[in-house]
Amino acid sequence: MPRLEALRMLYAAGKAEKCLQEMQGEKQYNIQKNEWQVLKARCELKLYLDAAGSDTQADYALQLGDTLEYISNHFRTNEETLLFYIDTQIFFLKTDIQKALAFCNMLTSSDNAQFRLKGLYYRYEIYRDMGDVENMLADLNMLILFTNRLHPQDDDVLRAEQANNYIRKGDVYRLYKRDADNALRAYAESYKYNNYDVLVQCIIANYAIDNAHFELAGKAIKNVFCNKECGKSADALALFQRTWQLIESGIMTKDMISGMLTACEIKDLSVERSNAKKVLLLLKKNYSGHTAMQTVPHRA
Repeated sequence: MPRLEALRMLYAAGKAEKCLQEMQGEKQYNIQKNEWQVLKARCELKLYLDAAGSDTQADYALQLGDTLEYISNHFRTNEETLLFYIDTQIFFLKTDIQKALAFCNMLTSSDNAQFRLKGLYYRYEIYRDMGDVENMLADLNMLILFTNRLHPQDDDVLRAEQANNYIRKGDVYRLYKRDADNALRAYAESYKYNNYDVLVQCIIANYAIDNAHFELAGKAIKNVFCNKECGKSADALALFQRTWQLIESGIMTKDMISGMLTACEIKDLSVERSNAKKVLLLLKKNYSGHTAMQTVPHRA
């Protein structure tokens, strides 16, 4: 077995410290290679994270920082290595964000579509940390554009990522610009792709209800309760109760009713499931609305 592969197996087995010790006995010309330096940095990152809250974490941070500096100076033409450097800087070390940003700029010009998308995403994350709202939106718009060119409908991973792009765009308008119209428009676009995370759906549903966008709220509600894991979520329970109050007041859509009927089958969501199900079945039978604002009077 090649030596580097054996060391990677040590790292994969969670033996980062032993992996580093074994590396110390290697020939210098091996250790200076790109793959070896990245493995060394991965080991140091694991030890850094494992040492969280201890006196030794600062030492691991220095070691990791030195290795990342070596990588950034010697292997900047290797796009995979640049991604590792950027990811480690943005989400963990945060010691040279400006260099990470420069590498993102390099990746956004890559001939490889996947590297270009990742460069845009990481740059968006840097701008998010900086609070640079306009550049966040600019990169999200480019991410959406470039992802569309790859036909995300035909790829599960791209489809999920495109949904996330629109959710991030909605979040920027909701949290930073306080622009409900554009936020709701972006959230609505996410439903053309995969958008099933329970917490995200609860946020969208409540925000749509707050802004009287009941059609979008209904889509989110339906998606929440189609997820069998939602019974463990306090947010889903609160949404169930809020949606039930809406229906009782006469505000409903077909998706709301469908979602709530599904919710009635989930044990943890309602102590009055039997009564709620009877009412919802009656509403479904008599409901003929096709637009978000059309409602049916509540039937006791």
